Amino acid sequence: MFKVKSYLYKSKSILILSIFGLLILSKCTTFNNEKIKAIQQLQDTLILNQENLSIDIPLFKYRIEAIEQTLRNYRINYKEPMNQDLGLQLSRFKVLKKIYFKQMGEYDFCSKEQKDLTSQMKNLLSDVKSNRLSKNEFKQYFAQEKKDIFELVIRSEKIKKSLYEIEPEYIKLEKTLLFSSED
Repeated sequence: MFKVKSYLYKSKSILILSIFGLLILSKCTTFNNEKIKAIQQLQDTLILNQENLSIDIPLFKYRIEAIEQTLRNYRINYKEPMNQDLGLQLSRFKVLKKIYFKQMGEYDFCSKEQKDLTSQMKNLLSDVKSNRLSKNEFKQYFAQEKKDIFELVIRSEKIKKSLYEIEPEYIKLEKTLLFSSED
């Protein structure tokens, strides 16, 4: 009889430990699921940012070349004294060229950063799924990736905004300066 009671106590303790182990395992799985959801949200943010980077780059490169050509034509072919209005228009055209050129550099940086961050997020997701990261390591990596992604989104939005905001002015100046150079 003593053996039966001992066996019952042992089986109860094994059962309790098993249930406790399952609860801990389910808690870890739940935490991993939360990590995975958070990573997927950041990946979705990166996917949405791709729209900010879907800019007609060849058009803007053409704009830079056209501005350079117009300025070159004025330097070489314009022989009359330049009035203040024409000088201001040419100066503004040079400023637009600088803006286009700067934003093209920013675009190149953001495109590279987009690819790098996409790759890093895939790696982080695979590390989380395979439990290679501790809780603190995950928090550290995740916080850095989140910061980098939101900075990228802000930069990408600024690029798109600034390029398309100056388009009307470029078109107006191009028509005015092209007309003036034909006189």
